Amino acid sequence: MHLKADLIKNFEAYDMINRALIFGSKRDCVNICLTWKDSLTGEKKISQTPLIEKVSTLYNIGVCCMHIAAHRASIGQVEDLKVAIKNY
Repeated sequence: MHLKADLIKNFEAYDMINRALIFGSKRDCVNICLTWKDSLTGEKKISQTPLIEKVSTLYNIGVCCMHIAAHRASIGQVEDLKVAIKNY
């Protein structure tokens, strides 16, 4: 469960950064480049906004919740099913 909490903190941090700063290449903007590799093609990608990090974190939170739910549902006890429903 700590991973889910850490991902939510990460998402909130990117959200705060996105709201507080203006990103771009103009003189009055924060000019940053975030680099990553596409997991399907291996191609190098570059973005000038932390929005991609925010969206990626949101996706990872969803994957984490689905994994928890599927695991707990497979156990089949009442308390495990409650946890599964909460995470679906």
